[in-house]
Amino acid sequence: MTNRRILITGAKGQLGSQVAEFLQQYENDQVVALGRQQLDIRVLESVEKVINEHEPDVVIHCGAYTDVDGAEKDPDQAFAVNAYGTRNVAIAARRVGAKLVYVSTDFVFDGESSTPYMEFDPTDPQTIYGQSKRAGEVFVQQLHNEFFIVRTSWLYGDRGHHFVQKILDRAHAQPYLEVVDDETGCPTYTYDLAVFIDQLIGTRAYGLYHFSNAGSCSRFEWAEKIVQLSRLETAVRRIQRTQLKVRTPRPMYSVLSHQSLEANGFPKPRRWEEALYHYLHRQL
Repeated sequence: MTNRRILITGAKGQLGSQVAEFLQQYENDQVVALGRQQLDIRVLESVEKVINEHEPDVVIHCGAYTDVDGAEKDPDQAFAVNAYGTRNVAIAARRVGAKLVYVSTDFVFDGESSTPYMEFDPTDPQTIYGQSKRAGEVFVQQLHNEFFIVRTSWLYGDRGHHFVQKILDRAHAQPYLEVVDDETGCPTYTYDLAVFIDQLIGTRAYGLYHFSNAGSCSRFEWAEKIVQLSRLETAVRRIQRTQLKVRTPRPMYSVLSHQSLEANGFPKPRRWEEALYHYLHRQL
C-alpha cells in the first residue's frame, strides 16, 4: 500500500513512539501520531471525532495502561483504558473502514506452561492488567472485521524505563546485581516489532499473531547478556522470585510461539541476543 494514512494511538509511549518514528520515514505516508494528551481513548465521542477527522486507512492502537502494579490498585482505570478504550478505537476504526492493529501482551496467559504458547492456546490472565488486555482483544474480535491482534512480551527500546535500562542503571551504580532466574520469556526490541507491524499492515492476513525476538531466556540470563555486551564488570547473581518482595507476580513462563508468522509467510524474527546487541550498540 502506498500513500497510506496511518493513525497511531499511544504515540508518546515506548512502542508507539518507535512505530511512529519508523513509519514516518516513508515520505508518501501520512502518519498521525497521537499521545493521550491529544486523544483520550476512554471517551467514545472523542475517539470517533478524531478518527473521522483523519479518515485513516490503518489505525495502530498502541495506547494502553501498562502499569501492572498500578492496575491491581485501580482496576477501573485499567479496564477503562485497555478494555473500553480499545472498544472505542475498534468501533471508530471500523466505521471509517480502517484496518486495526491492536498490540496485546503475554500476560493474557497463566504463565504456567512449559512449552511456548501458541496463538490459539486458552487464555487465563492472572492479573488485572492481563485481564483488561484480554478484554480488549475480545472487543476487537467482536467489533471489527479487518484486524490484527499482536501479542508481544518483555518490550524494550529507545523510550521508557524498561528492564534493559534498569539493568544498565544498576550495573553502573552497584558492584553486583541480583536477578531472578525462574522467570522465562522472550525479549522484544521495539524496533523489530515496528518493522513487523509495517509488514503486517501491508497485507490482508488478518488475525492473531505472536511477535517477539526468537529464542528465550530467564531474566537472569537476559541481565547477564546486557552486562556482557555492555562490557561492564558488574557481577550478576541468580536468585529466586520468592526472595523478592513483588507486589504483583509476573508470569513465570511467557515464551511465545510464532506459528501465525510462519503460516502467513512472514520472516522469522532475529534472535534476541542479536537484537539486544543492535540496541546496545546504538545506545553506547
